[in-house]
Amino acid sequence: MKIKLILLSLITTFLFSNDIKPAMIFDTEVILDNSWNNAIYKGIKKFEKKTHINVKTIYIPPTSDSQVYKLAKEGYNPIILSYTKYRKKIIKKVMDDFPKTRFIIFNGTFNMPNANYISFSYQEISFLAGYLAMEKSKTKKIGFIGGPEIPLIKNFLCGYIKGAKYAKKDGVIEQAFIGKNFSAFNNPDKAYKIVTKQVK
Repeated sequence: MKIKLILLSLITTFLFSNDIKPAMIFDTEVILDNSWNNAIYKGIKKFEKKTHINVKTIYIPPTSDSQVYKLAKEGYNPIILSYTKYRKKIIKKVMDDFPKTRFIIFNGTFNMPNANYISFSYQEISFLAGYLAMEKSKTKKIGFIGGPEIPLIKNFLCGYIKGAKYAKKDGVIEQAFIGKNFSAFNNPDKAYKIVTKQVK
């Protein structure tokens, strides 16, 4: 809910400018995932309904540079996307080359005049999840499965472990990651194998 409200309020600030042609870049092909992407997508649809302004939604792999640059060149403004280490250089370059293009960036900060960024305290959410999971566990043993092994997901894990240990100091947390990059989010088969192993 908070993601949708933040997204709505940020994009609405651009309505007072002469032109608005928003674009949202998704990092994974599955948008209706009942999670992060789904919340953003619902916020976009609500925005479109209220303002009658279309938002271009597009999947661009985090390692693809040219398509991000192309959006700015085609006049999309603002451009909304998540920060990843793969996009750091291209985002900086696009901001330099298109100073009038505004960027709304999740999970990253840029000391640039045309950047707006949002950072979330994910460890606080996962702390609660870890605490509740351990409290409900009859064996004092719980599991954690992360998508890609990146700092953001590791932050989730740290909060999860702290919450679990706060509930029961002698609790055991089994942990695993599906992969090393964003393709891990699209690998449910491997996730199933990991969770099956943890349950046993």
